Amino acid sequence: MELNVDKFWTDGYDVTTLDNEKYSMLWSLIHNETWVDGIFPIQQVASWSNTTKENLKDREEDISPNLTMWNVPVEYDQIMNDIWHSDYYQKFFREYAKKVGKIEYIDLWNKTPAHEWHSHTPDNVDLVLLVYLNEQEQWKHEWGGVLQVGTKTIETNEVANIHSILPNNKTVVLINNINPRIFHSVTEQISQNNRYTIGAGIKLWN
Repeated sequence: MELNVDKFWTDGYDVTTLDNEKYSMLWSLIHNETWVDGIFPIQQVASWSNTTKENLKDREEDISPNLTMWNVPVEYDQIMNDIWHSDYYQKFFREYAKKVGKIEYIDLWNKTPAHEWHSHTPDNVDLVLLVYLNEQEQWKHEWGGVLQVGTKTIETNEVANIHSILPNNKTVVLINNINPRIFHSVTEQISQNNRYTIGAGIKLWN
């Protein structure tokens, strides 16, 4: 298996499945995690996250801070780097960028409010890597928490070519943040089901 390059450039994202070894390792970490309230309703974040209320108490107007790696547990760092450095991604990006690229931040949260259309350009990253974990055999669309990726017309602010990605267990999504017209959003989560997300921002060039 390898990155669907056409889909990545045309639709702005790629979807694959987490392998069983990393899946088991991440579940072990998540089950032993300390969770605290995040800055959004319904959402909880890992205690080490830069998006806890405590860490953002002096940055109330900045709800999308430039997340750093200084407090990310080494286990998450290793697993997310292993995913990114796999042949699935590197076969293309080593040729395209002429570099391996570097993970600039990692964050972990459970459940999600609605997020309007946005990109991660303010975070100064080229790619956004998302790993979804939950206890459901199949996530239902009506539960909310659905990722949407689309193409925005800058002049009109309208988003077209919209694709919905269910946060099914073991789903790995790579979002194209290189193209400034690619935006993504998340629908409001209605259900109380756990919806764990490990997110990483990747910079291809210095």
